[in-house]
Amino acid sequence: MSETTATNGRSLVRGLTVFDATMIVVGSMIGSGIFIVSAETSRLVGAPGWLMTAWVVAGVMTLCGALCLGEVAAMMPKAGGPYVFLRQAYSPGTGFLFGWSLFLVVQTGTMSKTFFPGVRLGWAVGPADISARLVSAKQNTDQCAGALGQRLFEESVRRGWIDEQLVLSRALYRRKCERMLAALERWMPEGAHWTRPEGGFFSWLTLPDDAHSVDVARRAGERGVGLVPGTLFFPDGRGAETVRLSFSMISEAQIDEGIERIAALLLPSVA
Repeated sequence: MSETTATNGRSLVRGLTVFDATMIVVGSMIGSGIFIVSAETSRLVGAPGWLMTAWVVAGVMTLCGALCLGEVAAMMPKAGGPYVFLRQAYSPGTGFLFGWSLFLVVQTGTMSKTFFPGVRLGWAVGPADISARLVSAKQNTDQCAGALGQRLFEESVRRGWIDEQLVLSRALYRRKCERMLAALERWMPEGAHWTRPEGGFFSWLTLPDDAHSVDVARRAGERGVGLVPGTLFFPDGRGAETVRLSFSMISEAQIDEGIERIAALLLPSVA
């Protein structure tokens, strides 16, 4: 989207290209990653050589981890998360051992999905001395996250509200999931099959042989149903026979209606 403003016979186009947006992100990352974080890191390590070593090692480890996780995710798009990847690729025992290995490392995560998205709060669990350094680094980086969000979350935990909400949320999403699976059983034509979620907010639907996920997604959108074609989850163009169905936001009545509309698109008579 762009806007043109005329001043003294000259025009200024207020718009961002892909290059412009990329440079903004790169500049932001360089500004925080090099000038702010590196200042705190250099204070802790005490020498330029160690600073460069830590920077290079951390960069290589991050890149290797991202490439490995991306490759595994492409191989198993129907799964999600390191625990599920290990369990699917090796065995449930391997996934179990992965869970115990978290006691040996600093764990990090976010409260955005369990509390509410706009709060933008993260958490870390580790030894006391390392946690203290993390707090110091966070304070020197951006003066901490918003105080209001922190106090809201703290109060919710102290009063037990977050635990109560988690029970209600699990019950809600379980009910929606079961509703969607029942609708798939009721409406889907022969040749279609789907995964039964063990967590998360979606099911992976495999279409009949003659259906293409991009075409189905387009025609579903024309009928007021949103779904994600499987091709978006593969770097090599695969996934044409699959779509992802999410049940998190819509109502239970909409689940029935949406699955029925999708199923109608898969009938041979529907062009």
